[in-house]
Amino acid sequence: MISIVLSILYVVTLVFVLGAGLTLKLFPGKHRQYALWLTPWTTITVVTVLMTILSLAGMPGNVALWPILIVLLATTVIVFTKGERFIINPKVDIFIAVVVIVSIVFNNAILLQSEKMLTTVSLGNNDALVYASVADYLLDHSLAENLLIDRTEGAYDYLGVNNLVRTGYRWGGLTLSSFFIGLLGLQGYQFAYLFQTILFALALPLTYVLLQIWYRKDPLALLTTLGFVSLNAHLLYMIYHNFAGQVLFWGFELTFLLVFTLYTRSSQFGMRVLNRYDIMLGVLAAAVFMGYHEGIIFLAAPLVIYLLLSLADLRDFAKAWYSLIKIFLVVFVLSSVNIVNAIAFDIKQAGLVAGPIGWQVFRQHIPFANPFEMLGFYSIHAFEPLPGSVAVVLSLLVLGVYFVGFTQM
Repeated sequence: MISIVLSILYVVTLVFVLGAGLTLKLFPGKHRQYALWLTPWTTITVVTVLMTILSLAGMPGNVALWPILIVLLATTVIVFTKGERFIINPKVDIFIAVVVIVSIVFNNAILLQSEKMLTTVSLGNNDALVYASVADYLLDHSLAENLLIDRTEGAYDYLGVNNLVRTGYRWGGLTLSSFFIGLLGLQGYQFAYLFQTILFALALPLTYVLLQIWYRKDPLALLTTLGFVSLNAHLLYMIYHNFAGQVLFWGFELTFLLVFTLYTRSSQFGMRVLNRYDIMLGVLAAAVFMGYHEGIIFLAAPLVIYLLLSLADLRDFAKAWYSLIKIFLVVFVLSSVNIVNAIAFDIKQAGLVAGPIGWQVFRQHIPFANPFEMLGFYSIHAFEPLPGSVAVVLSLLVLGVYFVGFTQM
């Protein structure tokens, strides 16, 4: 049990310490108030992208992790030596920290109480076997080494390496895991589930940070936002089934939306010269292509909507267009290999929409969630559909709340 607690402490400490310096430099001035809870995702994003690029260059994980570790740690030391610090709101940040801790402990209760050792558990999905074994593989091997082997794609592979490396192109989460298991001296099966629970917990603060940027600071909003998201039945279902790619994507998506919002409100939005926002957003989008490319639609869709809405004023449209082009160029430079292969893979997957892709329909009658169920108060995985009249009333109520919220943005 001690190994579980120590591993949690090590990982959380690493993501905060390694990303602190870079985050403080990327979010100066009035934006520094958001920097603390963005710090873990700075580390996670940078490590994901750099570990993947170095692996594609032929460097195994146990070699690539050291220059990344040294550069990030040196950046933190230099920045703190110069006297730069986070802006802390004691009451709010302590409350958020408690929620993060409770979430990690709650979702690891099965390990702490029953297993009493580091291992990966699942409610049924066996994808964790592949995520764990391929992370182990990439610690001693590189992506380039595997990709350059003359091997029939889809051929039987007991480690599952071909499936994710040569076919699925979900490299980012695997190289990220190899970074941490290399530093901690763990094996993939000891790390896979634990890391997902930490990623989920560290994404929770981003929901409130994004909310206060879009709306305002509000104690009730802090309580309800963190409560609703941390206990959302659908999100917990995905964690307990080891949907590792999706869990990683949640943090990337929230960070991307947060940074893009700050960008649109800055004086640098629309400038033709490449700036730090373009680079940050490009790196984040590249991390999504590397880690969970199926989720890129959820970044592209709001950007396209924003671009279309800006048509009301041609000057705003021009600013949005220039900014999005710069972001795309950064993404393409960093992850062009992933982009081409991921799009081809996703189009192929879309053609299988009529059949099962790993999972059957959860319930035969009204299989899809209504607006009320989407909030996670009622699980579509465990319960039959709500009575029609009840579902309609509750869904209309939720849609009404959504409408009021959007009108106040």
